[in-house]
Amino acid sequence: MSRFRMTALAVLAIVTTQLAISPVVARPLGVETAARPARPNIVLILSDDQRVDMMGAMPTVRSRLIDRGVSFSNAYVVDPLCCPSRATILRGQYSHTTRIYGISRPYGGAGLFKERGLERSTIATWLQGAGYRTALIGKYLNGYDSTSSVEPGWSVWNALVDTTEQDQYYGYRLNTNGHTTSFGSAPEDYSTDVLAARADDFIRTTPAKKPLFLYFAPTAPHLPAEPAPRHLDDPRCSDAANSGYVPGQTGSPPSFNEADLGDKPGWVGRKDLLDAAAQSATWIQICRTLLAVDDAVRTIVTALADTGRINDTLIVYTSDNGLLRGEHRLIYKKAAYEESIRVPMVIRYDGFTPHGAIEDRFALNVDLARTFVDAAGVEAGVHQQGRSLLRLLDGSAPDWRTQFLVEHADPPAGAGGDRYVPTYCAIHGPRYVYVALTTGEEELYDLRTDPYQLQNLLSGPPGTWPPNISSRRDDLYARLFLGAKGAKPLCHPLPPDYSPPPA
Repeated sequence: MSRFRMTALAVLAIVTTQLAISPVVARPLGVETAARPARPNIVLILSDDQRVDMMGAMPTVRSRLIDRGVSFSNAYVVDPLCCPSRATILRGQYSHTTRIYGISRPYGGAGLFKERGLERSTIATWLQGAGYRTALIGKYLNGYDSTSSVEPGWSVWNALVDTTEQDQYYGYRLNTNGHTTSFGSAPEDYSTDVLAARADDFIRTTPAKKPLFLYFAPTAPHLPAEPAPRHLDDPRCSDAANSGYVPGQTGSPPSFNEADLGDKPGWVGRKDLLDAAAQSATWIQICRTLLAVDDAVRTIVTALADTGRINDTLIVYTSDNGLLRGEHRLIYKKAAYEESIRVPMVIRYDGFTPHGAIEDRFALNVDLARTFVDAAGVEAGVHQQGRSLLRLLDGSAPDWRTQFLVEHADPPAGAGGDRYVPTYCAIHGPRYVYVALTTGEEELYDLRTDPYQLQNLLSGPPGTWPPNISSRRDDLYARLFLGAKGAKPLCHPLPPDYSPPPA
């Protein structure tokens, strides 16, 4: 019997119109499972900048993954930016280990990843070494600009080359096994569809007895979002009922265009009010851009079924980070607010996962590499800092995390313009989130009473904090920077050029 800790909520609670974390009462759910295959196929579908509440208009994801697997209602990334998150996924390590914090130098990018030799030991090299046929199809790491090289570990390489925000859907280049092809602006050039066709071909051409690993990473729904021609006027995304809350429409949370930012750190408090109508229009475009991803999921799952692989395939759907669309007047990611760090995550693994279940314990992107090597029964080539989600699902993990680290580093103020976020370390638990910025400012939110993070409990001078808040802050600070109860500090080593607030 597997032992699942599931909520009694409906499966689609994971795509509610609110991002609030509320306490849940879990109930055990037993399910008979077949023996896990020795070397299952593994498919990772990784969208780009998709929030947890952006799955309402994805019927294939709902019917072929959510309804047939386990949804993680509290899934998070440990560094909410594309390149560091993808580095974490590839190696199963935090940013403080990879030292990849940004999308470009001096703190990140594909060039720095390669310069440090990190590409020589990834989930691809470990699985390929164990006999898997591997494929990366889509976005690799920000700044990848090679038109001829193929990174180690990949049997099939279809990587987008030097993609900017303006050529993600049309007018892009694709390095196919060392040969680069340029694509134009015709409907058949739409990148999500092109990548889906490549994924379909990879699955269908892999020998039947050879296990495969597919890393499918479209750029959707990254801004500026551009839907496929067939979805330009799709009505499924026109209202909150279908596509999650739409900023500026009825049902927007109170954090959207937050009225009073006096409790927030200075970098947030200086933000102006946003144009609600413009944010609403952008949101609808984001939703429509995801419809092609939903079609791609159908293509991939159908190919697995047609080739007789679906019953021994581990499928994971998730995103590299979330996205702020006007909460606290912020547009972008990187910040430690819920909309930025929380992501969708679904696992379908027939014979192992029950249908339509929800797991409410914390699942992180740093767990994915460990999960894949555990499923395949191979050894990772580097120290793993995540935990196998399979051990969580089958009940074999003796315990599970109740808090986790979030970290991010930005170059000094001004280098990132409107997208600048001060470097920070944060600790996230089931109730409290504590953020320590390099500016010396601090944030503490009680998600039970303040799910929209409207009131920073540390907004005044330390002498004005209530005793219970002061002691809570000191405990979380100690866990981050000093270590607590014999444990090592979570935020160690520190991000570059970072100074934590005083103890």
